[in-house]
Amino acid sequence: MVSVKKVHKEKEEEPMEQTVSLPYAVRVKVVHVLKKKAKSVKTGLEECHWFDNRFKICRSVTNGNNSNESEPWLAIPVLSDFNMDALKKSTVLHTAAVSTSTWMQDILAVGYQPCPRSSRHRLARGIETLIYPMPPPPSTEPQSSLQFSNLPILLSILIHAITSFTYPSLLSIGLPDRSHDTVYRICLECYQNQTLTIPKRGLDRIGDDGTILLPQKVFSMTRLYNQINVFPTLIQQFIPTHFIEAFLRHLWRLIALSHASPRLVRKGDIDPDSAVRQSQHVILYPEYPKDLHDDDNEDHHLTQGPMELSPGFITITEQGIKQSFDLTKVMFSRGNISEKIRFGRRLVQPGEIVLDLYAGIGYFTLPAIILGKAKHVYACEWNIHAMQALQHNVIQNRIQDKVTLYHGDSKVFLEYYDTNSKNSRDKNQTYQHHQEKATILQGNLVHRVSLGLLPSSEEGWPVAVQALKRDTGGWLHIHGNVHEDKHEVWAMDVCKRIYTIALEIPWQGNGMTTTSIHSSRTNPVVVLCHHIERVKAFAPHVNHLVLDIFCGPHLPNSLTHIDMKGYSVGLCLSDTSHDGDFIPVGVNLL
Repeated sequence: MVSVKKVHKEKEEEPMEQTVSLPYAVRVKVVHVLKKKAKSVKTGLEECHWFDNRFKICRSVTNGNNSNESEPWLAIPVLSDFNMDALKKSTVLHTAAVSTSTWMQDILAVGYQPCPRSSRHRLARGIETLIYPMPPPPSTEPQSSLQFSNLPILLSILIHAITSFTYPSLLSIGLPDRSHDTVYRICLECYQNQTLTIPKRGLDRIGDDGTILLPQKVFSMTRLYNQINVFPTLIQQFIPTHFIEAFLRHLWRLIALSHASPRLVRKGDIDPDSAVRQSQHVILYPEYPKDLHDDDNEDHHLTQGPMELSPGFITITEQGIKQSFDLTKVMFSRGNISEKIRFGRRLVQPGEIVLDLYAGIGYFTLPAIILGKAKHVYACEWNIHAMQALQHNVIQNRIQDKVTLYHGDSKVFLEYYDTNSKNSRDKNQTYQHHQEKATILQGNLVHRVSLGLLPSSEEGWPVAVQALKRDTGGWLHIHGNVHEDKHEVWAMDVCKRIYTIALEIPWQGNGMTTTSIHSSRTNPVVVLCHHIERVKAFAPHVNHLVLDIFCGPHLPNSLTHIDMKGYSVGLCLSDTSHDGDFIPVGVNLL
């Protein structure tokens, strides 16, 4: 740990305003603290007026001398003239409510690093630097208590876009009144009447480049699910019909520039008719030729052409793991980050062999190796765009020697390339893939299987159980969408189904540590749900859950302390085996 005395002697040679790779991040002065101490230190800095609210708190670029990964450091932005001596001499400190606390001692180091701008400051600065200057507030205040400075940022941008839009051909035709006062008054009325959909909070960002996501209902020219949509009518009041497309391009550009973002994307739902859960995001800015990387283009397939050439190419870095994909073709759930960390850091053990039946772009494949230090991962995915992204991610994270990819349906494990496909490799390589496929289907291979398909992965359960090692068994991590009142009921039903499947497997253990309720079976098996993890809310009263289920001929050493009371199937959702912790599950095989 860096002492306070050492902090005093640090040389501060870095200038404050050095831009970095992210357009909305700046290299600023920060204090480094442990994550668990960040709240108290931030409160203290705010009380003493040293906290720089123009920037966000973020993870420290380096943890200094702290090698304990379970206690990460955070970087809290402070004013440029901050130093520990000035903090101690601050007259505000003696009168602050936090003066009696020890929060100053929790500051580990002072330095410089890039911090993202806060949303409010970033937007204000972005609008000020638009290529078109922002018009002044209206000379006559409208009949409203809502001031111009308090308008939602998108409403301000819309007003500016309408008043600043110009086109050579527009000069030759009569135009409606587009004075700022008129546009302001009409747009404000639509917003206050709730007929113009404008989010009150800022827009979401995605990716390392800060791509902006525009909600479906915002500034849409189409019908919105039987809801009133005044936006098309509003625009037609000021812009001639045959210039509306040009105006929309102008509007998209201003939104992107005001957010200091290189790209603006309209959100899309997952295609309900797509078996591969294809994304329906649409790139609004910058504009690309519509036929670029068209799926019908014969030259666009799994192994030809870098994915970086796709207009929708984006990279998201989480926990040091780079995940790249085409956001117009592949879905990405940011709400699963906690489960990906849990899978990599807590569940997967070093040296394990893992099977990822629904790999996607590598949501759990990459953490299993990079965070969990798995020996090898077999990843199966049948969406060609997700497989292309997975192939790219394996290479850019430099783990290609630890991953085997299969493109096809997880129920049958199709080989990586069809032998009759123009993409197939030479005969020796194709034979090798057939041999690997046969090894998977014969089972007795993996310690752990991830089944991350929603709403249900039930079709893959037989393959998952078949793939577990025969002598020791292994873990199944089964995802599902479940009503909030049926968590344990669902877990019991899944355990029953897994048990039925497992009874058909020729396990090779020395018998069970418990007595089977079906002792007439020659190959007894134990199925235990050890944990139910709630990942996120999927819909009202519906949660995305993950079951951690062990399945094998006997319990592993880590679970031998659990008394299953003579049952083969059950739930034990605690790490102890006190009375009442274990819930037996009756199994009806008829």
